[in-house]
Amino acid sequence: MDDLLEGPFASAFCCGVINSLKTCRNITKFKIRWGVWIDMSKVHFITQGCSANQADSEIMQGHLKEKGHALVDNVDSADAVVFNTCTVKGPTVSAFKKKMSELKAQGKKVVLAGCIPQSGNLNGMGKDYSQIGTYQLDKINEVVEETVNGQVVVHLKRENKVRLSRVKTRS
Repeated sequence: MDDLLEGPFASAFCCGVINSLKTCRNITKFKIRWGVWIDMSKVHFITQGCSANQADSEIMQGHLKEKGHALVDNVDSADAVVFNTCTVKGPTVSAFKKKMSELKAQGKKVVLAGCIPQSGNLNGMGKDYSQIGTYQLDKINEVVEETVNGQVVVHLKRENKVRLSRVKTRS
């Protein structure tokens, strides 16, 4: 069972109780999972490409919100950036490469999502980044949490999973 604490109480309680475990920052949410305190991450989404990418981002956002992570509107305040993009449209691939350079320069923790990692079309760019394919959207919580903790996680296995009735967040 998970318990979620939110707001100023969460920050004060977390700083007082687990400050010895890690550096306290402006925490808005954290969760007790299996008796362990987990700082809930702030996640920013960049979605480029087709309508399937838009729908996949909504599904991933829904999963993250359901577990207590915060969705933020700008890259600067994010603990992690989920970059969901498509390989089909040429301008999208060019924009992807440019944006990846910017995120790398900012030192952001990035999860690559969508068709580009699923297709293996990263040409060596993906080795330093977590990746989640179009068939593994339900694993986004694990991927984001591990990425924020400095791990590189790759979930690209192709599986037939039901996509209807998935949790979604509409912008």
